[in-house]
Amino acid sequence: MWIKIHDTLLDHRKLRRTCRLLKLNEVTLRGHLVTLWLNVLRHSPDGDMDDWTEDDIAHYAGWDGDPHLFVSSLIQTAWIDIDEDRCVIHDWDEHSDRLRVAKIRKQNRERQKKFREKKTASPVSNALVTRDITLSNGGEERRGDEKRGGEKRGEDILRVFEHYRKYHPRAHKKPNNKSQEWKKIQARLAEGSSVEDLFLAIDGCHISPYHQGENERGRKYDTLELIVRDGSKVNQFIEIANSQGPVTKASRKKSLRASASWLDRKRDG
Repeated sequence: MWIKIHDTLLDHRKLRRTCRLLKLNEVTLRGHLVTLWLNVLRHSPDGDMDDWTEDDIAHYAGWDGDPHLFVSSLIQTAWIDIDEDRCVIHDWDEHSDRLRVAKIRKQNRERQKKFREKKTASPVSNALVTRDITLSNGGEERRGDEKRGGEKRGEDILRVFEHYRKYHPRAHKKPNNKSQEWKKIQARLAEGSSVEDLFLAIDGCHISPYHQGENERGRKYDTLELIVRDGSKVNQFIEIANSQGPVTKASRKKSLRASASWLDRKRDG
């Protein structure tokens, strides 16, 4: 098994903050973090360390100082998340396990297969069934169905734009059906993604620290075109949304309280 390590680990601001708390240099801290991640991968592949004590976490990170100081510092700087009294590595699902990547690729292949099957359910076979129906009536019915289908699809696309504007009120006020965003939303829907899938992908992008500016350039990457660029992007952001959930001021306070509760419980236990 393996984990993905991004080059932002070289100069991430979280790294500098944690170094100040632990009074370490960055090279040493990177060593502790990677050692911890590899041991989590080996001993708890789902990233869940709730059964571990502070001493366990410190041991598996190769830290020989105060375990409470080490663990609380990683929680404070969001290397470790406390989620409903569960202790998990931050963004573990995004950075670990090639099986997850394989699952996403399989989902994309299945969607593309369904899309091709829809296209090849050709009018020829339909013609065999409807041979005795008059062409005029049949043509009118088909045109009516196509028109209603097109109107429904247009409404769905507008709903996706509307959801994106919850994060960017000034963006895409008058969506254009010739725009790249419109065409790509249309393509994702045609491939099998639902409107709700695209809503979730938009949410996932907007709770991803990396896409919200915690990267080497300090830039946000959250355009609608990026989110719906292809099926793998949509699935990537859905995975983030499902693993993290929405981030709000209230949920941040709740997370801090949960962190304190978890630390107290581990120290008392």
